[in-house]
Amino acid sequence: MKKIAGILLFVVMIMCLFTGCGENTAGNKTSEDNTETAAPADPMEIDYDEGSELSKLTIKGGETVAMDDILEKMNEFGKKYGPAEWLVISPEIKHIKPQTEKTRDFEVWETGVDGISLRTTSLSPRDIFCLLNALRGVNVIHVIQGDDVKKFYRDEDISKFYRYYFPDMKSQDGLYIADGILFGYEGKKTKLSIPDTVTAIAPGACSAHDEENVKNKIKSVTLSDSVIEIGCSAFDYQPIKELELGNLVRVIGEQAFCDTEIKKVRIPESVDTVGEEAFSVGALEKIRIEGSTKNFAEHICYSETAGTVKFSFSRGIKEAYTNIFSEDYAKRIKGKKPYYRVKVSWIPVNEADGYDICVKIDNSDYGDSDKYVAKKTVSGKTARTMLKLPAPKYDGNLIDLEITPFKYINGKKVYGKRAHNIGKDEGYIDDDCD
Repeated sequence: MKKIAGILLFVVMIMCLFTGCGENTAGNKTSEDNTETAAPADPMEIDYDEGSELSKLTIKGGETVAMDDILEKMNEFGKKYGPAEWLVISPEIKHIKPQTEKTRDFEVWETGVDGISLRTTSLSPRDIFCLLNALRGVNVIHVIQGDDVKKFYRDEDISKFYRYYFPDMKSQDGLYIADGILFGYEGKKTKLSIPDTVTAIAPGACSAHDEENVKNKIKSVTLSDSVIEIGCSAFDYQPIKELELGNLVRVIGEQAFCDTEIKKVRIPESVDTVGEEAFSVGALEKIRIEGSTKNFAEHICYSETAGTVKFSFSRGIKEAYTNIFSEDYAKRIKGKKPYYRVKVSWIPVNEADGYDICVKIDNSDYGDSDKYVAKKTVSGKTARTMLKLPAPKYDGNLIDLEITPFKYINGKKVYGKRAHNIGKDEGYIDDDCD
């Protein structure tokens, strides 16, 4: 029997040598690797109490979740109940995959939350960057560890939150940098040069929104070519007069340079995304766009700049578009044939010989939502006009304005990209506005 047992033991040992006994042979991945990459089917739990003033989404169920999944759940929740007040990140969450193009177009009202409750301290600098850049409407951040709750207001002390959440982050010449992300600046220099160790600038990192508590005033910003992404509100309210963007930057977030004092902006060819009101600057005179405008927001400027700023496009008229601004209300003109008078202005395009203006009415009850009710062509020398719309059929409906710049090439109109303003600074027809 001992002889047989010895033979069996020998056979088992030989099999282990060839099969990797006790090891994971599926692509040589460890069980830890599998845990990291395998996402649960649905890591979201929705907590909602219709009888309560507070609604929240709790993210739980796995170590890794995707920002797209979070936003999709928030989108579903928003359409059904309205935006959740709070987003809760559970203790087991250790990594958040970055947002992709899949959810870039989600409306803020559907995906916005007022506060984030972080019950985990395991998120990396990149995770926090992705979370706050995607949820740009957040006002309050709670960090909860047991019974200890630290509260931070985004507009007042976002830099304090960053330093609290990443206690090992130290100042380098006034710059707070972690994993290549700039999270704050408290230096004395008014001319700020971003070093080549920085690849991204966190949301609100250098904001002066809370002017009374801001120690530094930045008047000039130069970004190295290492910077790829600028987070939302990164430099808003700073008295910046001069801006030099690096040649490799790809993303400029929503309101990144809002309410600064910049007069001229060159947007490099590398930039493929510019967020809403990224350059909403009253003093702005010129924006030179060197690349594609495919992923540019409808309004990278706001109405106060309409009379001062001009767009120019290095790639010519086919990449050109404008930002449209209309009065909030159309004025109803009485008479035998009453009509509405709408004042419209837009940012002029340097390359345009003229603009085709079309008006639709968001009037699905009449089946006219795709029907143009007014058309007009104006010279490229102007950036404002008056439109007449029929009444009273369209009382109480939204105006969808469309403006397309064009240039004559060999006697033919070559069009740029169509811009429209429904959903942003939209005109509204109201029969009480006489």
